[in-house]
Parts: sequence; structure tokens; C-alpha cells
Amino acid sequence: MFFHKPITTVPRTGSHNLTVLDFYADWCIPCKMQAPAFAQAEQALGGLAEFRKVNIEHEEELSERLGIMSIPTCVILQDGNPVWRNVGVTSKADLIAAVRHFA
Repeated sequence: MFFHKPITTVPRTGSHNLTVLDFYADWCIPCKMQAPAFAQAEQALGGLAEFRKVNIEHEEELSERLGIMSIPTCVILQDGNPVWRNVGVTSKADLIAAVRHFA
């Protein structure tokens, strides 16, 4: 489930120790290309991690704190700490493999 409300921190909701963040902007064409793979990875993983989309224009503090310089960027947090990042469009397979690696 995607959360579009502002998140200035990344609280865990539930028992997940992994959070997958997709940093994007509405005007970003590559970000729109990323969206289906992100949604498909979330469905395929069946609750192994929490998935959240983060609009960089609404979440400037979080984007800066995690050093987001380009979009799309996907980041995996384990227990709130960044452990993996990919800048550019990330495939469904790469997202799934990364989450499974840290699960």
C-alpha cells in the first residue's frame, strides 16, 4: 500500500524491519516508468517489507537526510538505516532481489 501523506520520519507500521522507499516527483517521466515495477515488487513480496512512495517536493527534509540527489531513487531501510540504494529506474527483479537479500 502506498502512503501519499507526508512522512518526515519513517516510522514502521507493523512488524516489518525493512522499508522500501521510492523517491519521485509528479513531473518526472522516469519516475512514472518506475511506478509499475515498484507496485509489482510490493505485490510479489507479500508483506516481506513495507513499501512507501516519497514525493521529494513534499518530503524535502527526508530527501535531504537520505541524500537524494536524483530521481527516481529507491532506498531500502533496515531498522531505519539505509542499507541499499539505486538511482534511476529499478526493475521489479532488482527490487525483489534486494529486499530478499536483506530480509
